Amino acid sequence: MNALYLERMDFYREHEIQDDDALTFIEAEQGYQKRFSECEAQFKIVMDEAETIRKAFSTANPWVRLYKGIEMPDILEHEHIAKWIGIVLVDKDNNIEVTLKEEDWMNRLPEEWLQEGARE
Repeated sequence: MNALYLERMDFYREHEIQDDDALTFIEAEQGYQKRFSECEAQFKIVMDEAETIRKAFSTANPWVRLYKGIEMPDILEHEHIAKWIGIVLVDKDNNIEVTLKEEDWMNRLPEEWLQEGARE
């Protein structure tokens, strides 16, 4: 983005000396504004992803917040299932697939962190 600012300044210096018409400046400024907007949009995407990564690797991670410190009961009650389970799918062959709540946040963590017996 800094390179774009420098390019814009060079353009204005160059055309200031040549005393071009106002239309040239307006068209150039519109082009620069469009490119600045594109850069800002790309920057926002990068910053949003950086924030998501920061959140994933912090105690603000929704999966960590939901499951940290839980003690698994011997018998799951309805309240446990409602709190921890997102979706349960059963197909025609009675295969069962369970999706935990906030699983997408869990999947952002390194697999070795999720191994049983991993350090806390």
